[in-house]
Amino acid sequence: MRYLLDQLVEGIPGVVGALVASVDGFALASNVPVDLPSTDAAGLAAMSAAALGVSNRLVGAVGREPAGEVSLRSPSGHVVVCRIANVAALTVLTDATTDVEHVKVMSRMVTDGIEQLLRNAASVAAPHAWPDPVPGIELT
Repeated sequence: MRYLLDQLVEGIPGVVGALVASVDGFALASNVPVDLPSTDAAGLAAMSAAALGVSNRLVGAVGREPAGEVSLRSPSGHVVVCRIANVAALTVLTDATTDVEHVKVMSRMVTDGIEQLLRNAASVAAPHAWPDPVPGIELT
């Protein structure tokens, strides 16, 4: 999992950090520099899970499908949070000059890889432990 985060951070200009958090807000893997202001992996993981949870409630106003991603922009940078199935979230931090659409495309590819890693780990630990799929989303 860390390898996939490293690919995002090192492979896309302007990406300054990335982490995977469980839906209950615990950091599962992180490539977030310790020198980023007001940012630690544990706090970022909790905020990422909360942002995705709040977004799911908000998009509930227009349908039953959960939010696939949350994108936040400020003058100093961007934060993109992507859902990984219904068990985790990928958070990507960028500077203000980054092509965010490219980050979103690459993040979707990374979430697919992380989802597969989590599925494989769950099937080894407990063959029937993977949660039910989200309605309308086919997981293979």
